Amino acid sequence: MTQADPPRPHCPALIICKYARATPQQLLDLLGVMNAIGITQLPADVTFTVHFALTEGEGLYRLALFLEQPGAGATGGERFQLWSGEATLRHPAVVHDQAVPVTARFSAPGQCWISLYANGERVAHRPLSIGKVG
Repeated sequence: MTQADPPRPHCPALIICKYARATPQQLLDLLGVMNAIGITQLPADVTFTVHFALTEGEGLYRLALFLEQPGAGATGGERFQLWSGEATLRHPAVVHDQAVPVTARFSAPGQCWISLYANGERVAHRPLSIGKVG
């Protein structure tokens, strides 16, 4: 981290679901929360939503969501960017909530990670299992 970099934010929530919708009461409904996706025909393009919350930061953050195969990074697993954007946290007590619809191509059953990066540093990740059904 350099002098100009904002502090690393905390991500208390990273949720994978089928859909997210805002309500008139400023609530966010997450529908079809999942840790696994069953696919009948591979390869397949699958659309889902990733919801995340960031807090305990202050400043501008370059954000990116990645689908990472086991071993991504130093050991050579594959990594695919699903989304990128920016968020500004005005104060460490501010919570930034965002639901991002994404589409990923899955070619084989297995395990992967959905990872959130802020300013190039991973701040959250969760496993996602891909299974062939039918």
